[in-house]
Amino acid sequence: MKNFKIASVLFLLSIFLIAGFSQVNAQSVKVPITQYILEWIPCANDGLGEWVEGTIDVLLVFHYDKDGNQTKLIAHPHAGILIGQTTGTIFRATGVTLFLGDNNPDKGAFTDTFINRYHLVGQGGVQFWNFNTIHVTITPDGDITADVLNEYTTCK
Repeated sequence: MKNFKIASVLFLLSIFLIAGFSQVNAQSVKVPITQYILEWIPCANDGLGEWVEGTIDVLLVFHYDKDGNQTKLIAHPHAGILIGQTTGTIFRATGVTLFLGDNNPDKGAFTDTFINRYHLVGQGGVQFWNFNTIHVTITPDGDITADVLNEYTTCK
């Protein structure tokens, strides 16, 4: 559910940015943010699992065409740590989150593909991967569909 919340926030942010940049001719914008993370790692704590939390620095890079019809948002975690709440194990985040948006303001249509691949690496070899791909379409009539193309985690 947490991943869905993050995806929802980032999706809404991408819609806002597409609408806001539709009149701008610039090609890209970089925005550093700090994000709080709370994640359950089922294979941590010798397989008993544990919650890890902390903050990571993320660089958001927005690319859009001169007409504002196509937008790409790339989020790269690049610093920060998460700490296991039971064991104190330190985890570092890597990966990428990508939004590919296609906005057609003349027809009132919008499509967005959200691809999230992140990896939490802990001391002692604990590794957690999260993969999800979601495709969202908003029709000119305002109908919204979201197709989850894949969603899975791997932990070892």
